[in-house]
Amino acid sequence: MTREHPHRAGTRSVNWDRKTVGSFDVVVIATNHQSVNYKELAGWADCIVDTRKQMAGVKTKPGQMWKA
Repeated sequence: MTREHPHRAGTRSVNWDRKTVGSFDVVVIATNHQSVNYKELAGWADCIVDTRKQMAGVKTKPGQMWKA
């Protein structure tokens, strides 16, 4: 728990797998995490909005990735 965001205490992450990630309409990259496999993300997500330039070196399909 943090003082800045106590309302997020107990919030759980989703599973990192093709079925879970692929079930979302869009994936938003809002922070940079070294543990995220962005190549897997490109293979699983239909639409990615990248606010952190993490997909710059990852091959994506036309129209799949949007810079924000």
